[in-house]
Amino acid sequence: MSLAVAALVVAAVRNTSMAKLQYKPISDAEVEQVKLSSAQRDKSEPRLDTAHYEASTGQLILTMRSGVSVSVLARQLKSLEQATDEQLADMRVASRGAALFWDSLDVQMTTIALLQLILKLETITGKARRDGRVKSAAKTAAARSNGAKGGRPSRLKLRPVN
Repeated sequence: MSLAVAALVVAAVRNTSMAKLQYKPISDAEVEQVKLSSAQRDKSEPRLDTAHYEASTGQLILTMRSGVSVSVLARQLKSLEQATDEQLADMRVASRGAALFWDSLDVQMTTIALLQLILKLETITGKARRDGRVKSAAKTAAARSNGAKGGRPSRLKLRPVN
């Protein structure tokens, strides 16, 4: 969303009928906050400078603003595995380098997500999800101990305050 559009609309508040939307213009302070936040992300997050597809090798070559280049066989990415060479070549860097779009395929990937897929990096939430599935004697014992105490407490029924 461009700043011009963001300046026109900040929030849509639904009426109880949900038929009308009320729009509140963004203040100059809010616009400045968005600009500052965006500038900070540009400095701290990886951004694409260029991206192109090399049909002869099947490589997707990404060049970051830092000068680092990363390449991957494009069809190793799940959402691109069925794409033709022409579709793979028809891409554009968007969102000031924060994303890569293949409009003809209706595929969008953020730069961070692309790097995670290519470099096989694990996110903190992914690690927590995987670690939470681990079964161990300690977790089993803790579950039995908690069950012996009556298990998870039941939900409280709230009464309206007069």
